Amino acid sequence: MKLKPKRHRSPPQKRRSRNRSRSRNRSRGGRSRSKRKSKRKRKRSRSRSRSRSRGGRKRRSKRRSKSKRKRGRSRSRSRSPSRSRSRGGRDKNESKKGAIYNSKKLTKNEKAELKKIYLTLEQIHIPTSFSTTTGSNHPRRTGTLGQRDARQTSFGYIVPPGKKGMRPSRSTERYPHIFPMFKRFMKKHRPGFKFTTVYVNRNTIAKKHIDSRNAGVSVIVAAGPFRDGKTVIFPKDKTKKAFNIKESSLMFNGSEIEHSSTPYKNPPRYSFVFFNTKGKKK
Repeated sequence: MKLKPKRHRSPPQKRRSRNRSRSRNRSRGGRSRSKRKSKRKRKRSRSRSRSRSRGGRKRRSKRRSKSKRKRGRSRSRSRSPSRSRSRGGRDKNESKKGAIYNSKKLTKNEKAELKKIYLTLEQIHIPTSFSTTTGSNHPRRTGTLGQRDARQTSFGYIVPPGKKGMRPSRSTERYPHIFPMFKRFMKKHRPGFKFTTVYVNRNTIAKKHIDSRNAGVSVIVAAGPFRDGKTVIFPKDKTKKAFNIKESSLMFNGSEIEHSSTPYKNPPRYSFVFFNTKGKKK
């Protein structure tokens, strides 16, 4: 019998088979590991996305709640007159053109300051507004031209008729110690309000009128031992309203809202109008 010769594989071939098996095992194991890693990554990404979505929802809900709160606050501020009055800003009583009015109570110290002012004014000469002739423009418009006891003057800066620039009034030049007293009072009462002029009315009963030379908002307050003598304003599309300016100051736009005053008892009655004149200082 002839024996068949054994076929022996060459060593490099065996090495190749071993390497191939190893590479196959490695590839299989590698694939399984990569799959596991990918699954873990997917789970992590899903959990992160869920947490982010939840956090995003929470943030969105918080933002919505904040916006709702802000809207509610703005509405409550517009509705509540007490907040606007305390700040001296806009009140709920607004006309279409932006004319505003609000009142602020006077403290004991502020009333004492006003008393000092009106006592010093009693010691100086205030020109009369009574005249049998045509008279000046302001007494004619306010209706004080025919009142014998009525006296009016201004402290601070004024715009003379026919001129554009502002200059100090005659009363300010004659009595320079009075205008700083008005500044001191307003700094305590309404610190944010700025003014250039104070118009002083003594024993006047003003008829329904508008202050044409006033620029923007003005503040009116009264002092003296008088009774009654309230200030009445006539807002557009609304009923008239009366204010006791002896107990609280009144802020309103006198160039847009018509106003007047009622009769008084037990004179003297002083009313002070703080406002800004239309013009530039020289």
